[in-house]
Amino acid sequence: MKRELAKVIKISTTHVLEILEVPDLSIETVSGIIGGYVENVKPRRLPRDMAMIVDEEGLIQELPINLAGSYLYETDKHGSPIVGDILIMGDRQEEYSWNWCGLSEEQIQEILALLEFIVKV
Repeated sequence: MKRELAKVIKISTTHVLEILEVPDLSIETVSGIIGGYVENVKPRRLPRDMAMIVDEEGLIQELPINLAGSYLYETDKHGSPIVGDILIMGDRQEEYSWNWCGLSEEQIQEILALLEFIVKV
């Protein structure tokens, strides 16, 4: 039986948006895509059923600002930017926790519409 790939969105600091298909959403896979330790953040401008994954040490490493991530995180309201590449993925609530999952086509379109003024696809 063929395993279904999970769709996630990667947005670089150069404003390029890519839709990636990954075999799993393990910490190792996600960390490899981000390029460092991962931190799961829940920005207010992102729907509740989605998560934004950032490089936990991005500020320490002085990575470039990610405009899309900073917009979603409401940096304009509090001044704390998101830096480095980001991933956006599904986040579904299960019995006692939230778990990462792939994005549906509807969720992908929602993100594309939300960020169309910032990113290049």
